[in-house]
Amino acid sequence: MNFRHSVFAAPYNYYDTEVTRWSDPYHTPTTYEEYLAQYPVQPFHYTEIDRFYGWTDDPLPFVVMVNETLYPQIESSINIYFADLASDGFAYVLYTTQGGTSEDIKDLLIAEWELGAVGALLVGDLPVPWFELYEDFDNNGIPDYPWMVNFPCDLFYMDLDGDWYDTDNDGKYDVHEGAWHPDIWIGILRASPLSGSEFAFTNNYFAKNHSFRIGELTLPDMALAYIDDDWSGGAPDWAAAIEQAWANTVLVSEINTTTADDYIDRWDDDYQHVLLASHSAPTLHTLKENNGASWGDVYSYQIPPGDPHFFFYNLFACSNCRYIENNNCGSTYIFTDTYGINAIGSTKTGSMLFFEDYYAPLSDGVTLGEAFRVWMSLHANEANMQMWARSWFYGMTNLGDPTISPRNGIRLSSFEIMDDGSGFTSGDGDGIPDNGETVELSLTLTNSSPSDYQDLYLLMSTDDEYTDIISGYGYISSLASGDSVEIDGFTVHFDENTPDQHHTVLSLDIIVTGGPIWYEGLEMTIRAPKIELVSYDWREITGNGDGILDEGETIGLTFVLKNSGGQECWKYDPGAMSEQNCITEISAQADYYFPIDSLVTVEELATQFLFFPDGHAGIAMFYFTELLDDIVSEPFFLPGGESVNVYFNYQGINSWRTYPIDESYNCEWKLDSLQFVSSPVSFHYGFSEEYPPLSDGALELPLLNLLPNSELTFNHIYDIEEGYDGGIVEIRNGDEWSLITPDNGYPGTSVSNGSFPGGPCYNDSLNDWTDARFDLSGYEGCVKIRFRFGSDGGVEGGGWNIDDFAVNSGSQKIEPESAKLTTGDFKLTGNYPNPFNSATAISFTIPRGGNVKFTIFNTLGQTVVILAEENLSPGEHKIHWQSGNSPTGIYFYQLEFAGQTLVNKCLLLK
Repeated sequence: MNFRHSVFAAPYNYYDTEVTRWSDPYHTPTTYEEYLAQYPVQPFHYTEIDRFYGWTDDPLPFVVMVNETLYPQIESSINIYFADLASDGFAYVLYTTQGGTSEDIKDLLIAEWELGAVGALLVGDLPVPWFELYEDFDNNGIPDYPWMVNFPCDLFYMDLDGDWYDTDNDGKYDVHEGAWHPDIWIGILRASPLSGSEFAFTNNYFAKNHSFRIGELTLPDMALAYIDDDWSGGAPDWAAAIEQAWANTVLVSEINTTTADDYIDRWDDDYQHVLLASHSAPTLHTLKENNGASWGDVYSYQIPPGDPHFFFYNLFACSNCRYIENNNCGSTYIFTDTYGINAIGSTKTGSMLFFEDYYAPLSDGVTLGEAFRVWMSLHANEANMQMWARSWFYGMTNLGDPTISPRNGIRLSSFEIMDDGSGFTSGDGDGIPDNGETVELSLTLTNSSPSDYQDLYLLMSTDDEYTDIISGYGYISSLASGDSVEIDGFTVHFDENTPDQHHTVLSLDIIVTGGPIWYEGLEMTIRAPKIELVSYDWREITGNGDGILDEGETIGLTFVLKNSGGQECWKYDPGAMSEQNCITEISAQADYYFPIDSLVTVEELATQFLFFPDGHAGIAMFYFTELLDDIVSEPFFLPGGESVNVYFNYQGINSWRTYPIDESYNCEWKLDSLQFVSSPVSFHYGFSEEYPPLSDGALELPLLNLLPNSELTFNHIYDIEEGYDGGIVEIRNGDEWSLITPDNGYPGTSVSNGSFPGGPCYNDSLNDWTDARFDLSGYEGCVKIRFRFGSDGGVEGGGWNIDDFAVNSGSQKIEPESAKLTTGDFKLTGNYPNPFNSATAISFTIPRGGNVKFTIFNTLGQTVVILAEENLSPGEHKIHWQSGNSPTGIYFYQLEFAGQTLVNKCLLLK
């Protein structure tokens, strides 16, 4: 369980992200040679000014290096900064430096790292490490252009034990290998490229830093995700990543809302953090307008007078943090008069991706520098995609103080769940939320701010459809700085119909009377039973005995069911009915117990077959049951007549399952009344004219009991992006789905989007309805078949239409009655006497010799006693249960044999 709203999956295909591009038509990036002309290498010297070993038992050693010329002008600011560091548990060492190379600075960093240093802040004009590489944003292993790009690369200062080489001796590194992971944090504080006084900018920065640390400079506990057109498709996922650290995140991504003027208008809206995604250059942002027909610019010279009300910036903006460039946006943001403290971004084309891996550490209270180091460790060199990763990430830099932890204030540090029946709670007492339970939450809040607070009001809420807040208010009279408090009394109910593994998020507002508000989130995963129909069979009870289902015959249906959910099921009354009312409705009229991950056989439910519907031999039927007062259904097909050709009914989509393979991907199967072979509809993927990006949607047929030598046929047309997206057909006759291939093979190939597997598929264009045939002769018995559609994050097409599905099996096999599963083969007879007060006898039959396990459970699912676990001969057996000290109540007895399970119940009265 998490204390913050986390990303439940990784839905966005980062590998297909549109690249941030240089948008300044009048300037080009400063080259290494141009930079060297402005900052020629001078002899290196340094002085150790101060070393403080900390006030705590385990301080974090931190390094500060300041340009020797700048230091006298900012010395008093540095001293205040060091006092703040000491209060926050840091030790520190201060160097002043002049001249030298990046290698000289790195040697000092290595020496301090070997003494335990965790990071460094480089203040003023210090040597800059440079790197050059061929870019590969296409992710095909081939350079995008025949020339290298060169840029400042702070990873050189962060990785202190890797191997760096300048193979062509031009002053820029071009090979990085070995132990490449970053070892320390680095922050860059360089004001000299800005128009104005470097001394004034730097002193003002440290004054803001101090005011923030002591709680005088505040902004509401909110974030802004401002995502321009080219990335709007992934905007909800990017905002969800931010919500890990800022639960109250405002998303702005509508393509005609994200404009230059609108972004500037939001500068005084008061957010602690902003993620801005736009094409850019060092001194401007460029945003699309008018449905992409025009562009609007935001220039760095507009930032100082606008004085944006943001502390922390994530600039997904090409070269916006190229801190050697005059008036670059990244430095301009952090050196504004009132608020700016930190900006992460890139010194080249590219920016941050995999945002969840940056914001998740921040949610745990780590520093900006440590969160950045963790993210770089995970992604700077993606496995098997090194050129792509380096193109995106090797220019990433952290501008500003890396020791800041933005998650200050009053925070939710932990919570516990009570579901043991005490108070207003109900449940099994394991501290894990289940469907149908009412739980009480005990919250622990910690005041990590420097201020004491009185009169705190807590408000819990949720918009989750399966979760009700019964009691969501709390009050804390006071909470001193550094203290924690536990508060109980928050009561939450989870609906009985909550599906298994459902994620729910509760919002917690922490309100100080007349003061700030903090927003926290609690995430929980709810367990529930999940009963699935694994297989079914039938036999004639009354009829002509030919093994073929004929009108007027009575048959016995046998089901094998599985509970694949995370919670036991105690009340399950299975049955069957026909969509066309062509059989008599049946029910087991008994409650079955389903342990987790168990197979349970429901023996012959007798029903009469009344008529063939609509002249078709395939009879669409529903398996149904009452589970916790809700109807759970799963369709299957019962073939009737000698010619077993199963035609699929389109009257409703209910007999077909449509679902995303991963709940974070799109699934847009629908009935299409405009394109079909057989009136009135076909199935179509895509709700609108084009299917959505990042799809992995399944259209699943009802369960089929295949006869030998079956085949699947259908008609289809499609318009699917060639080489990237695609449609496939899969089959499952066990636990795993596998690809099946049409007779002539799939005509195209697709790419993986992180969920959809990629590989052979239907794609490109097929404009005329065409037959497809799949040989199913390798499959027999109960199977499931599904159509699966996947798309990447880029171009879309018209979709996939499928019609005239049929599974053709020729003639039904006729098996001798002895080969069928009969009620005399494997059964569990009721106990006698029932009710009983001390002992009862239970009879059961097994069809052949083998291992048998016989268990008694109470209504909490706890094992009372195992009566038998041994090899028995075939035939009827009887077992006795002496109840001993067991209290009065309902008990369940379970027989397990050869992978099948039978359950019944009994009543003990004392």
